[in-house]
Amino acid sequence: MRDYEDVLRAAEAASAVGAELGMQEVVDDLGAESQDVVPYDQGDLSRSMRKTVTSAGAVTVGQVSYDTVYAPYQHYDESLRHDPGRTAFFLSGPAYEDRVRHVDHLAQRVADAIGDA
Repeated sequence: MRDYEDVLRAAEAASAVGAELGMQEVVDDLGAESQDVVPYDQGDLSRSMRKTVTSAGAVTVGQVSYDTVYAPYQHYDESLRHDPGRTAFFLSGPAYEDRVRHVDHLAQRVADAIGDA
């Protein structure tokens, strides 16, 4: 039987793998959700979306961003007119709406990874 420290190390390593996998899936989902509502004129804003996941030890960070000079203006100014289905808060809106589902997904991926360790 493996001793406690071996089990703990295996669980820590597995949880890091599960967190990274889950975060990549959450970032992909949030990116897709935001693409559905991002303001679209010529597509520059939509094409500027970037998704990253970084891990360092027990810390995993996911990020979805839009990289144009006017992205913050488009995101926060509710007075701008957009095509039907397109909106301000195109990133924070879906992030907020899906927050519980995303957290549950991350927790499940970590639990699955630990269970498989």
